[in-house]
Amino acid sequence: IYISGTADITSIIAALEGRRVTLIFTGTAATNGVVDGSNLKLAGNLAYTPDDSLTLLSDGTNWFEVSRSVN
Repeated sequence: IYISGTADITSIIAALEGRRVTLIFTGTAATNGVVDGSNLKLAGNLAYTPDDSLTLLSDGTNWFEVSRSVN
């Protein structure tokens, strides 16, 4: 999923258990970027820049970080 905005992402609607998504950013985060907390279980906030990516896995309620690439 390509993310072109710059607003902070603080949660993502839950998906089916086992669903995996990769977020690919084309903009620069305005403040915190993707924020650890709520239903996003990350290894810390990701203040993204263009071409960064974040892969998440859903357990049906929460999204867990699988990997990130800061380019």
